[in-house]
Amino acid sequence: MQTSYELHSHGWSSVYHPVPISIGTAPATAAVYAKQRLRWAMDGTRLLLFDNPLVKPGLSGWQRAHYLHTSLSPLLASVQMIFAMGPMLSIVFRSQLSSAASQQSYLLFGLSYLASTLLFIAAYAGMRSTPRTVGSVLFNSPIYLLALARVASGYRPRSSGTTEKAFQPRMSLLVLPQILLVVVLVFSIVFYAFDTRADRPVFALVWAGILLVTMAGPLSAVSERRAVVERWQVPIRGTIVLAVALLSAWTFAH
Repeated sequence: MQTSYELHSHGWSSVYHPVPISIGTAPATAAVYAKQRLRWAMDGTRLLLFDNPLVKPGLSGWQRAHYLHTSLSPLLASVQMIFAMGPMLSIVFRSQLSSAASQQSYLLFGLSYLASTLLFIAAYAGMRSTPRTVGSVLFNSPIYLLALARVASGYRPRSSGTTEKAFQPRMSLLVLPQILLVVVLVFSIVFYAFDTRADRPVFALVWAGILLVTMAGPLSAVSERRAVVERWQVPIRGTIVLAVALLSAWTFAH
């Protein structure tokens, strides 16, 4: 992005080419994917903070809008971390997170809003890519916060490569925040099951289930073999959906 940014600012023009000119190797594991996204997010954040498109000489209005959107995307996506902590706040601490008249009405509103959002993403990315797109945004949100912290502190990576093709590690400290998030969500569901207080927030239970199903995709990529990863995802997601459905039905019945 930095190269095209400088070329555009010096008067060069670009055109859309519908056919890929080159194809790279996608990260095979969640650890490599996290490392790649961290580097990309740091590049975009560094551009936003220290070479902002709004004041960059030589750019047209549309070019400023494009680069501003691209560099802002990681920062905006990191807000998902607040959304992801909602189920625990509601289930464990009973924090009031909505102003709806009842849990049922909020649940109906929330599900319809979620469905419309997914349809919007499907129109952009395609039906098959929608779960992967949503999962990647949630998976990347703590990585984007780390990128902001590193850039603000002046940290620079040791090398300029983006993805190491020869070595694809299965685990990395970069996925620790996502693992902790999953642990918190699972704890919230278990806490809900044994909570004896009245008016348990069923909408937060469904919320936690949706987040877990979403995170199951990227976090299960611990093997380079895609077929193996996809076989793991089905029982994991099925177990989550079944548990949330049974607890929701029990709540409405009592």
